[in-house]
Amino acid sequence: MITIGKLEDISKDFSSPNFKAARLGYAAAEYYRATYLLYHFQWQDKGMPFTSVVYPTMHQTIELLAKGISYKIDNDFNPHKLKKKHSVIEILNQYSPISRLFKLILASENCTSLLTGLEASYLGARYGECYVGDEGQAWLCYDEMANALFNELRRLTGLRIPNGFIP
Repeated sequence: MITIGKLEDISKDFSSPNFKAARLGYAAAEYYRATYLLYHFQWQDKGMPFTSVVYPTMHQTIELLAKGISYKIDNDFNPHKLKKKHSVIEILNQYSPISRLFKLILASENCTSLLTGLEASYLGARYGECYVGDEGQAWLCYDEMANALFNELRRLTGLRIPNGFIP
C-alpha cells in the first residue's frame, strides 16, 4: 500500500549536503502548513485549546529548518551525532559561532523558552505522556522564528521554499 525508500539508494546526489538541506526545507514547509491550518482554522477561531499534535508539529518544523541550515553551513553536519536526538537548542549552540541567526535566537529568552517547551512536547505530548499549555505567545514566537529560519535557508540554498502560503 505504501512504499518507502531512501533517496540515497537511487542516486548518490541525494546524499549531498545541499540536497539534504533542500529536502529538509521542503519537509519543514509541509509541517509549517499543518501547524498553520491547525492553529488558524480549528482552534483560534473557536477558542478551543490545542491538542498535543500542534506543539510536536511546531517542534518538527523548527528542527527540520535548523538541520537544513546546519547542512549548508557545515558539510560534515551529522544529526545522528547529537547528544540529544531532537534538541534544536543543541544544534543552535553548536553553530551559533557561525550563524548569526542561530546566535540571535539563542539570545532571545522567549525563543529559548519556546524551544524548550516544544522539545518537551515533542518527546512527551505526542505519546500522551504529558499535557501542554500555552500562555498565548507561543504562536507569534513560533511564526517569527520559523519565518526567519525559512528566509535563512532560502538565502543559503537559493531555493524557493514556501512557508506561509496557505491555499
